[in-house]
Amino acid sequence: MRHYYEQRKHSAPPAFRATAPSAAHPRKDRDMRDDGQNPNRGGAMLPACKLYARTSGKGTSYLMGRLGGLRVLVLPKREAEAGDHTHTLLLAEAPQRGEGGRDA
Repeated sequence: MRHYYEQRKHSAPPAFRATAPSAAHPRKDRDMRDDGQNPNRGGAMLPACKLYARTSGKGTSYLMGRLGGLRVLVLPKREAEAGDHTHTLLLAEAPQRGEGGRDA
């Protein structure tokens, strides 16, 4: 006696056969996309925090902001070679607003 899937036209089990999404069953990731972007890119991008351009005492530009109770810094790498990363993201505990330090 032959195996069930060998008797059928399709070689793969029904759960593994590729099917096109229908209007009756929209893809789950469409609910997360708000601008029609490619679903293979991870869905909608959500803004996490606002970043502000600052300049250090040495004249280096960087980005600074707050994400809840965290201070966010995006610093450029000092010497970048081709193919290397260009920036570094740093997170630190931020002082409570009004305690000290600059508010972003």
